[in-house]
Parts: sequence; C-alpha cells; structure tokens
Amino acid sequence: MNGIPFHVADSPYFLDFLQALNKSFKPAGFTMLRTTLLLREFMCVKAEIQEELRDQQNITENLDSWTDNRGHSVYTSNIVFPDRQIAQWACEDVSPESHTGEFLRDLTLKYIKEIGRELVGALVTDDAANIKKGRRLVVETPGCTHILEMR
Repeated sequence: MNGIPFHVADSPYFLDFLQALNKSFKPAGFTMLRTTLLLREFMCVKAEIQEELRDQQNITENLDSWTDNRGHSVYTSNIVFPDRQIAQWACEDVSPESHTGEFLRDLTLKYIKEIGRELVGALVTDDAANIKKGRRLVVETPGCTHILEMR
C-alpha cells in the first residue's frame, strides 16, 4: 500500500491529472473506492486466505484492539501461520458494545469458528483485564480446550 487516502479520488486536481492522461477514462470516486471496490478486494483476499488454511494446522489467532481517528473501538483478528506469515482475518468496529470478557469471548469464538476450531492451536492477546478474562473463557469453551492461551 502506498498510503494515498481514498478522498484523493474526488480531488479536482487529481481528476484534472487523469483527464490530461486520458480524456475517456472515468475513474472510480471516493465512495466506490471505499465501499464496493474495497469490499470486493477484501473478499478476494479472504478467499485466498481460506484456500491457504486448507493445508494448515496450529494456526495462532491474535486478537488486538485499537481506537481509530474518530474514536471508534476496533478489534482485529489476525492469523499467524506456522511459517510466521500473518494475515488479517477480520476488522470490526465494536464501539456500541460493552467490552466485557464475555463479549470478547464471543467475538473471538466467532473468528475461531470461521477459521476452523481444529486449525487454531494458540490464542494471543494483550493482557488488559477484560481481554485476559475473554481469553481464559475461550480456552475453557468446549471444543477449544486444546488452544494454548498466550499473551
């Protein structure tokens, strides 16, 4: 990625530049880039990850949280393959939710179920009290007791 924000697509200077290059070119605008095209690309990448998962075992699931520039609470699910390659599995704005241990357990179990419980060998999180509780609740869940709890 080169870090160019989506709103550049609607910049009159950028549009003039594109017209100078090719008068018949009709570029995608800001909304199309950040909704339809981004979602389509995400789905293609996720399909590639799912294909890669077929031949894997002992995947590490990593749950991480951060706050975006608008103050939204975001959780990401990352997969670490045995060869140490990392892929982002999910990214979700959970601002409206109370981030209790039970909520974080359910969120993590949703991701683990999507990935495949039998493939996940470890769960890595930070050590905040709520996420620590959620991590413990995950590994105590029937069908997930084989998962190593790590921080």
